[in-house]
Amino acid sequence: MPQSQSTIEKGDGFRDAAAAILRTKYPDTRTEVRLGSKKVDIVFTRQEFGSVVTFGVECKDYGRPLTKALIKTEIFSDYHPLVEGRLLDRVIIVASKDISADARAYVDGVRWLSHQTLRLVPSLSALVEFEAVARLRSFRNAATELGVTWTAVSRQIRLLEELLNVRLLDRIHRNLTLTREGEALYAVVTEAMGKIAGFRPTVDGN
Repeated sequence: MPQSQSTIEKGDGFRDAAAAILRTKYPDTRTEVRLGSKKVDIVFTRQEFGSVVTFGVECKDYGRPLTKALIKTEIFSDYHPLVEGRLLDRVIIVASKDISADARAYVDGVRWLSHQTLRLVPSLSALVEFEAVARLRSFRNAATELGVTWTAVSRQIRLLEELLNVRLLDRIHRNLTLTREGEALYAVVTEAMGKIAGFRPTVDGN
């Protein structure tokens, strides 16, 4: 039972980190949205050519690549009724691993379905918290924005520094400044967040 709970918490963390990235671009991003009989991990909207397009995001933080069988039975079967019922326009599968070749061919054949990979090295949640601290120059303000405690944010940054073996922030009294390594990481993280938030699935021209 404890192992199952740990898996659930890990999946929730992956979902919340993906939502935090999307929220930087799409403020209406919501998590655990009930649509019909399905609880969708993430829902957000985007304006395209004067119309509002509603996206659903299915988050899969699995230790192995997603297979065609899994996508067909666990994802397509859940989301097809929502798209047919016009509750969603498109669905993005966000996974920590790439998908197999036959799975990619299957996804490419479904006009409303697409896939995006988010590799958690280091953990995506740590990078999201670092981005908030670097942008706001405050542990407390970052914690408030992310809905966690400032001590948790501080601990994540410390673990990130230990993992990368560099100092990312200079802490002088109550002032925070980025080190040269911190500036470099911040540039990489913000660029990655921008690419993810601006991700546009291929639209079938037919």
